[in-house]
Amino acid sequence: EASYDNYPLPKFYKFGTSDAKERTLYKNFNRIDKEVNEMITRIQKEFPKQIKKASKK
Repeated sequence: EASYDNYPLPKFYKFGTSDAKERTLYKNFNRIDKEVNEMITRIQKEFPKQIKKASKK
């Protein structure tokens, strides 16, 4: 909680229309999904032995 000041969040969004809201949220969802998949791929490449050991447990 002490680091919240380092990561300011918007107080609210003004989308204008419900269509604009849906497009913005869909775009954000796709961006985050892509980033998560890229992180998973990178971790799997960097630590393949540890991942195999953990999945056997």
